[in-house]
Amino acid sequence: MEKKTSRGALYSLGQSARKLLPSPFLKTDPDSDEGLLRVYRERDAENNKRTTPHDSEVIDLCCIWAVEFYTPSHMDSLFTGAKRFGWKQEGFRSLRDIQEWFGHSGTLLPGVSGSYWNLGFVSRANSPFTGPSGTNSMTRNQVHPDALPPSYVTKLTGSLISITSSLSCVIMCFILDNDYAKRLDEALRADRQTYYKGTSQSHTILDPERQKSDEIKQVRHEIKATATKWVSANIPGLFSSGLLVDKMPTYELVTLRDAEPFPSDRHSILDFLRVLTLDYSSDAWASTQIPGLKLSLQDWADRVPQYHFIFSLRESNLSDEFLKEKRNLAGRDARIFYIDEFIRNRWLLQV
Repeated sequence: MEKKTSRGALYSLGQSARKLLPSPFLKTDPDSDEGLLRVYRERDAENNKRTTPHDSEVIDLCCIWAVEFYTPSHMDSLFTGAKRFGWKQEGFRSLRDIQEWFGHSGTLLPGVSGSYWNLGFVSRANSPFTGPSGTNSMTRNQVHPDALPPSYVTKLTGSLISITSSLSCVIMCFILDNDYAKRLDEALRADRQTYYKGTSQSHTILDPERQKSDEIKQVRHEIKATATKWVSANIPGLFSSGLLVDKMPTYELVTLRDAEPFPSDRHSILDFLRVLTLDYSSDAWASTQIPGLKLSLQDWADRVPQYHFIFSLRESNLSDEFLKEKRNLAGRDARIFYIDEFIRNRWLLQV
């Protein structure tokens, strides 16, 4: 009986404290909420301006990579996936060629660790580079309808890489169309008004910067889901099954025309870089082969999706003149192809 009385007294005390000392997250009366909202909205114009890129800036969400791993138990799935991607059992550049690259037991042949196999390009539209729509550029065979580039992806390419005698991986690159590539830029440029959302007990104030940040995070969740679902449906391996189903690594490429991502001088960081999560990372890695190419290894669930990393680059660090000299190509796709090849070669250097 005393125990029940004690609990009741504590509950009453807690309720009284809530009334005497209301939390800033507790919803009060409507008039008070409207007054608070007016105070925040007085800052909206400044907040919007501060987090908007300069007119000359162009932010391009170029592509996303997804990485899947394969052990000997996943070889059948890997070969089936290659067939869906246009590698028929027989013929010129066939599945048999890939299988001969592997041992009959499902392990890699001795001495091939660190090598890779180009799985080819597939495009949604006819292209002089990739060939007819829906055709694998390496085999010239049509891919399975479900293996076509997904929505808002124009081109799809992949590489099979051997890591050890019993572990390999596939890196798939999804090149985003021009409209979708503007999503981050558009999210930053949209003028927004502070509002609050919540329940009868609590609410959260969402100012323009928070709204922009939330939309950018949602875009990243969307492209990550698109890439991982395609891999899981077409060429599933270790991350597509069991307890690792939501842990497939992905990484995106974002280019900027003017601003430097992850600047060394923290005092020069522009506010919109912070919203993009390109402002600062203690784990940011900078390439020595491609000056200005940086990789953020941050895995903060409140800013970016889990197991999702960000490559970023100022466009001038890979100029059209440089690309024409090195690859006889120029423009956005040439920049993506160059970085894709660089990333693949970096994988090879690690094994």
